[in-house]
Amino acid sequence: MHPVVNIICHGVQRPQRRWKRPLLAVLSLPIIAFGAVLVFASIAEKFWVLMLGLPVLTYGLLAFMVAILGCDECVAKIYGDWKHGWP
Repeated sequence: MHPVVNIICHGVQRPQRRWKRPLLAVLSLPIIAFGAVLVFASIAEKFWVLMLGLPVLTYGLLAFMVAILGCDECVAKIYGDWKHGWP
């Protein structure tokens, strides 16, 4: 396991499944879109919208990066104990 994953996602081993990676990528896309809309809406002089949009956009981008570049164990630790497809 990668040492960064070991530090961030410590704990028990989670079941690794092939469906988790594409689902994480698909689910992160609406989060990225929502965060981008909030960031671009903040251009109209609403600072609090920017402060809400940046963390949402960052979270979505990180989830997408883990889905594309992360190991199967990273993705399994994000999803938790889903063992048989959808909960």
